Amino acid sequence: MLVVPALAEAQTIHGVVHDETGATMPGVTVEARAAGRAPRAAVTNASGAYTIDHLPAAAYQLTFTLPSFAAARRDVVVAVGASARVDAVLHLSLSAEVTVTGKRTFTNIADAERPAENLSASPNRRVRARSPRNNSTPGR
Repeated sequence: MLVVPALAEAQTIHGVVHDETGATMPGVTVEARAAGRAPRAAVTNASGAYTIDHLPAAAYQLTFTLPSFAAARRDVVVAVGASARVDAVLHLSLSAEVTVTGKRTFTNIADAERPAENLSASPNRRVRARSPRNNSTPGR
């Protein structure tokens, strides 16, 4: 079989993505993967439609992803000179991956190297400590 170079990568995968209520879903990332080839991706438009064109004929696995929705996967074989329509329905995910980052702002005074310096609001401010024996302020 002779494949004309112009047709070798003229295949297209297209479709529409909906949620479980039937509403179209803009902003969904659609990734097409074929063995031994770099993945290709598209993002659905305001009407939930996507197109991935200029593909070589091959078997593809499509992955549809959008935050807060479970990913959907579809397999499709695209023949030379053909296009394939692959629609998908995404379902709201009841679990989500959450990343929390923070900065440690509390230091236990027992763990501090120089507790009097760590208590001051300003590095130039002196802190006076009360004596536990006579409950007076030193230096007075």
